[in-house]
Amino acid sequence: MEQTLQNHEGSIKSEDEKTTKSLTGVDIVKDRVTRLETAFSVKFDSLSERMGNIEKSIAQLKGKPVAAVIPKPASKPVTPEKKAIKKEKKASMFHTVQKGETLYSISKKYNTSISALRKLNNLSTDAKIYPGNNILIR
Repeated sequence: MEQTLQNHEGSIKSEDEKTTKSLTGVDIVKDRVTRLETAFSVKFDSLSERMGNIEKSIAQLKGKPVAAVIPKPASKPVTPEKKAIKKEKKASMFHTVQKGETLYSISKKYNTSISALRKLNNLSTDAKIYPGNNILIR
């Protein structure tokens, strides 16, 4: 029984070796080229069909009068367009915190509020500032 099993496994291995040998080298390249040709022909057919549809649409549009293609605007009273007024952004201004300074003293120095400084710098109410920190003033 064991001999029969070994003989059977040997025949399977020899068949596998034949298939792997046949798919080496040139055969692998031929297989890839065949797959690429198939993919290319499918893409080309799809593109030709799409181009045909586009050509049909263009031919139909050429046959229609221009007025039918472009709808006439409804008659509304003409109002002049309002031009947007550009607000000039003030240049950003920073302050470097010195020893002994607080948000209150900085806000008084630049004529702003503590809450505005907190908002500009994303500071919470319990956040602390330290000498050397750069704080955005505007």
